[in-house]
Amino acid sequence: MKKRINEHFLFDALFWLMEKLCSLCCRICARGSLHHSPTCIGRARTHTHTILLTCTEMIHVCIYICITDTVLGTDPSALEGFVWAPHWYDLVPIVMKSFRSWVGVARDQGWAMPIVFGNSNLVREYSRQLSLLGKGGAALGAGKGVPTIIGELGIPFDFNEGDAYRTGDFRLQISAMDTTLQALDKALLSATLWNYTPDNSNKYGDGWNGEDLSIFSPDQIQASLLV
Repeated sequence: MKKRINEHFLFDALFWLMEKLCSLCCRICARGSLHHSPTCIGRARTHTHTILLTCTEMIHVCIYICITDTVLGTDPSALEGFVWAPHWYDLVPIVMKSFRSWVGVARDQGWAMPIVFGNSNLVREYSRQLSLLGKGGAALGAGKGVPTIIGELGIPFDFNEGDAYRTGDFRLQISAMDTTLQALDKALLSATLWNYTPDNSNKYGDGWNGEDLSIFSPDQIQASLLV
């Protein structure tokens, strides 16, 4: 337990540092003559995890900075048929495969440490992050804006090395999903839930990239029939 908590806070600190570096990188790109959104990748390494975080997942405001000076940011006619569909995740559960309802990561807070304590504060912070995404879509096209939907949003279900699959106790997953969806509701936004994988399994998850975010799993149906 102590090791897991230490890793949790180590990730917070690494995330904060890489967010600052990525933000600086994107601001430099946005001030140049580039006419496309650059991809900024921050690499953070612990003794058990190697983490690659792209702009879209690590610092959503980076995308907005990079495209506001392009035709999509300045020409309303260029947005015909476009939808703003950024992704949002609570990054600590995604990377650490664990969740604490009383602590989480803040983003885009300047040089302040990115720690939020208390579930109500966590919901408020995540709602603020989601609202920034909504405002980003509204500001495109010289303020004409585009429809906004959060293109991906969800939680991993294999918390704590899949402990819930052995015990049947999914309260931690319910708490994580509830925190995310409360924040979405508070931001008055819509989202598509990632994901539905029909052949998901407890052993292999979604079957790629080490992910296990599917809201459905045949293994859980089989387990419930055995009860």
